[in-house]
Order: sequence, then C-alpha cells, then structure tokens
Amino acid sequence: MKILICCHQPYATGANLALLDWLKDATDSEDQFYVVLPFPNKSLQQAFEDVGCTVWIGYYSVPVRHLRKRPFKKRILDFLQIAYAVVCNTISRKRLSAKLKSHNIDIVHSNSFATLYGAVLAVENGLPHVWHIREFMESDHKIEHFNKGKAQRLAQASSAIFISPAVEKAYNGRFTFKTTTTILDKVSRDSKYHKSRQFMEDGVCRLLMVGALSPEKGQLDAIQAVQELEQKGYNVRLTLCGSGDVSYIAPYLQTKNVRYLGQQDDLTMIRQQSDIALVCSRNEAFGRVSIEAMYYGNVLIGADAGFTKELIKEGKNGFLYRVGSPSNLAEKVEFLMKNPEEADSVGEYASAVSTVFAKPIFPQIADYYKRVVEGAQGKPREY
Repeated sequence: MKILICCHQPYATGANLALLDWLKDATDSEDQFYVVLPFPNKSLQQAFEDVGCTVWIGYYSVPVRHLRKRPFKKRILDFLQIAYAVVCNTISRKRLSAKLKSHNIDIVHSNSFATLYGAVLAVENGLPHVWHIREFMESDHKIEHFNKGKAQRLAQASSAIFISPAVEKAYNGRFTFKTTTTILDKVSRDSKYHKSRQFMEDGVCRLLMVGALSPEKGQLDAIQAVQELEQKGYNVRLTLCGSGDVSYIAPYLQTKNVRYLGQQDDLTMIRQQSDIALVCSRNEAFGRVSIEAMYYGNVLIGADAGFTKELIKEGKNGFLYRVGSPSNLAEKVEFLMKNPEEADSVGEYASAVSTVFAKPIFPQIADYYKRVVEGAQGKPREY
C-alpha cells in the first residue's frame, strides 16, 4: 500500500514526533510512505528519510482561528497565512494531485485535525482519507477551523484515529466520521531512560514541567504551588522547559525557586536530575511528556483532566491534583517530600509499567488502513 501523510507544521512538534515514533516500526513493511511537509525543514526531512519515507514539500498554509487574543504582530502573520492559503493552497493541491496519480497513492493520512489540507486533497482525488486526531482544538490549543461547516463535511468523508479515549469522547457527537478507532500513541523508549537519582537525594525537591508556555498548559499552577511551599519553609526548585510567550511567566522568573530554560530538544540530563514531573494542562489529549516522565522514574503529578486522569492511577503510577488548584498541587508535592520512600516506589513502578507505550502501534494502523481502503467498518481497539 502507498500512503501519503500530510503534516500540519514543518517542525519537530509533538504530532510529528509521534508520527516518527510509529513510522520507525514500518521500515520492514512492504508499505511505502510519502510524507508532505508544508514548508522545508532539513532536520525534520532527514528524520523522516531516515525511517524510509519519501519527503515532499507541499508549500501550503494551515490557517486556524485563534480564540485567545493575539499580539498585533501575530495577528498580521495570521492574516498573511490566510491570504497565502487562499492564493497558494489550491495551486499546491493541483501539483500534489499530479504526484498522487503518478505514484498510485492508495490513501491519504492527515497527522492532525488542525489541517483540512489532506482531507480536501483526498476528496478531490477520490481517495480514502484518515484523520489522526491528537488535539481537542478549542480547549487545549484555543484554536478552531475558520469554516466549521467544511470541517464537518470533510469529516463525513473521512475515517479517524483518536490518540486517546478522552479525545474520542470529545469528538463523539460533534463530528460524524465514516469509521473510527482509538490507538494510543507510541512513545519511543531507549537506554537513556533510567533513574539515576534518589528522591531528594541532595535535600532539594526538584520539579520539572515541560510544555509550551500558555494558560492552557497551567504553568501558573506549578509556580504558585512552589511559592506556597516556599512560604512553608520547604526547599523546592521548579524548572520550566518549552517554547512560547515568556511574558506569561516573566514576573515569576526573578526568584531562585523558578528557572526557565526555553525549548530543550534533549531533556535527558534535566529529567535525570529531577524528582517530580508536573503536567498541569487543563485538557491533555495524550501527553508524551507524561510517558517520558514515567520512563525516567520521575514521580508524575498531573491535573485531573483529559487523558491525564485516565493515565494516572492515584498512588500507583502517579498522583492527581484538582485542575486549576495550586494549593492542592502543593499538598501533593508536600506529601511526597514527607514520604520519600513512597515517592521512589511510585516512580519505579511507573517506569516499569509505562513500557506498554513503547510497543509498536504500526500493525494496528496498517490494519486500519486496510479496512478503510476496503470500506470495512472500523471498530475501537482494546487499550
């Protein structure tokens, strides 16, 4: 089978990293994969080529409506992106359509629901289309499609893979797809993932939070919880990693308890020096950072929302706090500081059981491709 995969961004985003993770297991298959990036990115192109994919550059734009107020310069960029899409996306699809025909593509796969490009391309060429839905859109990224009616119509002509039961539940009733299935993302695990630090071995509780800087990711929950613990006399340090608008957290970076390291492509050393990983997202669709934290043996504390509340089993592989409650988060951290042996035990257990997320999912995806192409009814997988 020949599969065309359309990406919505030309960067090493969580969506593209998740795509790379399962494509690594497809290198020995007879299927041929063609990955389309909106614009060139040499390192990402090379990463896809290294797993046996042919990479094409589509030169298309993925405009979305932002529900959060944006700075003037970003609003200008948003307008230019829309203008580019209006003028250039149709031309891009015509060029790509010629390649679909010459390479006998069997199915089109969109790696995010944020883009309609792949769905339109598939419909225009009479090909089956699968959406890999890995975001809530409005509640996690504060974005939505400009043309909701068009998205609804394209959904009815498409099949869908949800990356978690939480995402599936969010889309049920809002969109109608031809067939659907739920396949949890794979998160690659290698020899780097090992616990080399005992909980608070230097007398300091070191917290780590990884994610884009935004209110939806909940960095202020973590910062305010650290402030509360500091007032009680606890020795706590919070490290924040991720890209985004630094002004969101800038007022809190003047203290010794909070540091911001920006975007980090390799978190190995930082995770190995951390005790607790925080996932404070208001609505996490899956959470690669949660799985990676478990791999390293970091004790995971997450907000009781989205897939995080399904992933964490209280006191076994992590702890949950009330979403939006820094005080409750501080209570969870304080409990672990008072019970370091339990913290080590939970971290070790989570590291052991999380290996399920390292198992290949390509066989499930390949089987779903086959059923979609053959017009068979998709059924939810066991997870």
